[in-house]
Amino acid sequence: MRMNNTNGKTIEILDTTLRDGSQMRGVNFTLQEKIMIATKLDDLGVNIIEGGWPGSNPKDLEFFKLIKKHELRNSKIAVFGSTRRKNITAKNDNNLKVMVDSEALVSVIVGKTSSFHVEKILNCSLEDNLEMIYDSLIFLRESGLQTYFDAEHFFDGYNINPEYAIQTVKTAEEAKVNTIVLCDTNGGMLPHQIERVVKKIKKNSEVKIGFHGHNDTGCAVANTVSAVVAGATHIQGTINGLGERTGNADLCQVIPNLEMKLKKKTRNIQKKQIINFGKLRDISNYINELVNINSFDHQPYFGKFAFSHKAGLHVDGMLKSSKAYEHINPEIFKSERSFTISELSGKANIIALSKKFNFQIDKDDKRIIDILEEIKKLEFSGFTLDNADATTYLIFLRHLGLYKQYFHVDSWKVLTEKQNQINSKSEIKILIGENIYTNNAYGVGPVNSLAIALRKSLQNKYPEINKIELTNYKVSIVGASKDTASLVRVFIEFKKDEVVWATTATSQNILDASLRALIDGHDYFLQKNI
Repeated sequence: MRMNNTNGKTIEILDTTLRDGSQMRGVNFTLQEKIMIATKLDDLGVNIIEGGWPGSNPKDLEFFKLIKKHELRNSKIAVFGSTRRKNITAKNDNNLKVMVDSEALVSVIVGKTSSFHVEKILNCSLEDNLEMIYDSLIFLRESGLQTYFDAEHFFDGYNINPEYAIQTVKTAEEAKVNTIVLCDTNGGMLPHQIERVVKKIKKNSEVKIGFHGHNDTGCAVANTVSAVVAGATHIQGTINGLGERTGNADLCQVIPNLEMKLKKKTRNIQKKQIINFGKLRDISNYINELVNINSFDHQPYFGKFAFSHKAGLHVDGMLKSSKAYEHINPEIFKSERSFTISELSGKANIIALSKKFNFQIDKDDKRIIDILEEIKKLEFSGFTLDNADATTYLIFLRHLGLYKQYFHVDSWKVLTEKQNQINSKSEIKILIGENIYTNNAYGVGPVNSLAIALRKSLQNKYPEINKIELTNYKVSIVGASKDTASLVRVFIEFKKDEVVWATTATSQNILDASLRALIDGHDYFLQKNI
């Protein structure tokens, strides 16, 4: 037996985004995308990249051919497969031969450890399964590959028949495996269960113990951390928690937790204990873009609002000390601290936002109360100002006496009709100084025609208005539904170059709410740039 010489301060990371992550419904990486992700994971510095299962599909087979053309600096490529089939020798098993032919440095073999799965799913004897595990690992090791044994359904198997589950692990040890990875394949375990079992296996094992967790109880990240606390020195996961059913352990949370909270080294590029996690954020965003999943704004560490403060009590504390309601410095993660306002806000929120908007307001200024009261009235009437920074900015301007009237919409009307096709026509009258501008516009719908008519009128005086892009338009019902007479809230996002801003408005008339949000969006641009 080989002694495990790890000191427990270094945790080996195996990323399985390209294999287990691609098993999430709706996720399907192209071959080129798999190559790109692998190079980015190498740049991130993960120890092992599980490239796929070449014995199961031609795309993964081609991946192992192409990835050899890329010189990876930090990561090893692992090939995945299952133990040999029943009634066939390891050297004659096509799955194992393909794994060897991949020329990967690391092999990951998944094998049954639950007596239930052996007898009911695999349909073989318990002894035959042990021989399949042993033969497969010996064949791969003697073929020159490092061997990792993914002990599938280990925790469920341990609960059913602990003696047999332990016997499978001992069999892998006898095959001189590099690492035994205990898998919570069904994702049904809780942290205290993981810690208890990993401690016991670790105590009686002479090889490195790892953990692979799924998120079916919402505990994959916590279970992974618990496994490390219990002595595991190898963990597996995916970027953004992609994976079968509810996903795998999210490495975008696991890595910061291990490095920042447990002071472990997890990546080959890590030069010191506290580092900047910008590359982890970048690959998280990149993969979200590839799989067409919106980034989770409240994701720990990296979410847009991970360090956003809303309640008045919290904001007041944060203005006095950043440690009041934050467990860690957001700058480490290239994240931004932000303050928002709502009906939950207090004076501290207004003061914090005034600093963000570069307004100088004394904490005893009575206008703070005026701004706060208007915001609470708007929220009560259906507004949501959390993300509508431009609407909030205009409120500040008006109360602080800094607002300038660049234009005023005097009247508007919209006609939508269908003959051979649906057409919408809008007419809008705008006052700019002493001049009156009336413009008509056609659009694919009534809101689109209003937006075009508004912009045509404004460009007479402000031609730079044409550089504004409308990037998001969303309508939602406020409060209880009253069928087509419901109060609606419109949210619109705008962009010019790299600057983004958003507005909101409510009305029982969707066109009225839409136009008011459009007006505020263009008004904000003029207030900031004229």
